[in-house]
Amino acid sequence: MALVIGGSHFLVDSATILARIMGVSDWVIGATIVAAGTSAPELATSIAAALKGRHGLSIGNLIGSDIFNMFGVLGLAAILKELPVDIEAQPNMIMLLIMIGIVLVFMRTGWRISRVEGAILFLIGLSRWIFSFL
Repeated sequence: MALVIGGSHFLVDSATILARIMGVSDWVIGATIVAAGTSAPELATSIAAALKGRHGLSIGNLIGSDIFNMFGVLGLAAILKELPVDIEAQPNMIMLLIMIGIVLVFMRTGWRISRVEGAILFLIGLSRWIFSFL
């Protein structure tokens, strides 16, 4: 647990310093660099589960992690200190809402996400990251 906390602290500090040197805002740092680093274990777990045919575990891991981050982590942080949201975050938040809607539509088609739908989701996510840096 100490290594996870220490590694997370190092990741956030290092990413923030490098991104600020390059003129990147805190919102973009959090929504891209730090998010990718902290999501890497979930990605590995979900890929391993999917390859073993444990699709429910893969989807549950991703959805559960997102719900916990949104309500648990964000909620606790806001309880401890009020969190202002930059106006710069608004376009990204709208894109995220659209992405959630697309996932729900894809899952309703037989409660499966096909390879083509997965590729579409990947490209949309990549596009959102690129858009964040522009």
